[in-house]
Formats: sequence, C-alpha cells, structure tokens
Amino acid sequence: GELVERKADVIVIGGGGAGVAAAHAAADNGASVIIVEKTAALGGNTVRSGGYFNAVYPENQKNQTMTEGQIKQVETYCTMEPKDDIMKSWQENLASEFAAYKAAGSTYLFDSIYLHMIQTYVDGDYIGNPALIESMCAKAPETYEWLRGMGFDWKDNSIVIVGSLWPRSNMSKTYKSGIGFIEVMKDDAEAKSLNIEYDLEIKAESLIVEDGRVTGVQAVAAN
Repeated sequence: GELVERKADVIVIGGGGAGVAAAHAAADNGASVIIVEKTAALGGNTVRSGGYFNAVYPENQKNQTMTEGQIKQVETYCTMEPKDDIMKSWQENLASEFAAYKAAGSTYLFDSIYLHMIQTYVDGDYIGNPALIESMCAKAPETYEWLRGMGFDWKDNSIVIVGSLWPRSNMSKTYKSGIGFIEVMKDDAEAKSLNIEYDLEIKAESLIVEDGRVTGVQAVAAN
C-alpha cells in the first residue's frame, strides 16, 4: 500500500521484445529508462516465439537456387492489379530490381524489400497499414545488423517457416526460441552500463495526463 514515486526520462510499459528494444535504443541515446513489466520476467510473446526473424538479407539467400515456381511468384506480384498507389510504387521498384537480377543471369534466390512489402500487404488481405508495412520491411535488415552488432549469432542461411511466404526467416545458431533476442539486448545494455531499470511484477494501470500531455504512469505491484 505504500506510494512510491520514481522518475526517468522514458517509461516503457511492457518488457517484451518491442519494449526491451525501445528501452535499449532510448538509453543508448542518453536517456534514463524504466521498464514496467507485469510478469516476473522479461520477454513477453517474443520469448514464446520460435525465435525466427523475417528480414531480407541476400547474403543468407545466395546459397539457394531460384526455382521456376519462385520466378513465377515474383512475376505475379509484379503484374497483379495494385490496391493503391503505394502498392503500385512497390511493384515498379520490384519489377526494376527483378529485371536487373535476370539481366545479370543470376540463379541464386532473389529477394527484395519490395517483395517483402507486397507479400505482407497482399497476403494479409490488404488489412495492414501500408506505411507501417513499408517501415517494418525496410528497417528489418537494419534491425538484423543492429542485433548482430550486439553479438547475436545469426545462422548463415534463411529458410521458410510455417506461415511465411519466402525463404527470409532468420534465427540464431545458439538460441532455440525468442529468448535470445531478449538476452542479447539485455546483456549488451549491461555491458555498456546503459541507464535502464527493470521493474518486474509491476502492472501499469493508467497514464498520468497533465495539460493534454502524458507525463507519467500509475502502476501497482502485481503481488
């Protein structure tokens, strides 16, 4: 029942993959950070995942040969009726990249962030926000390298997993689940002495709003 007031530049609600990454990025840029997590451990759904990360990373795909079926798939995505102007622009860029790939006589597995965007949009029944899809797919390779820089030991090949549409699923050589993402980010933060505090078993209940601006969080101990 004791009221405790804590202060930080940034409060992150939830210590899953997104929360831990956000906290790391903020602290790496000089902010003090508190992560508020309602369970007894960091990880959330990221820990429960299979540990795969979809990102276009051609170096992991060059040891695979492009099949006729895959060629037809790319051509289909290039020529299908676009849903909107942003999809049309993705198709134009994809067609240009694929034409260059074929002109070079390449036979390794082709991939493109534009193909990733189109597949995410089309095979998600056009429900996704195109701007967010574009951001996710374009930044996925950067995130891959960001994690590698922390010591995440990616396997040297990309595969297809259940529910994915292209061999661009990447995973760790060491970790068999999503716990690897959490541990690598947390270990890197500790090695760099980043200013991050982890409040576990603390449940955020409401936001504190002053003059129309969120200035804090009200939370209670989970136990």
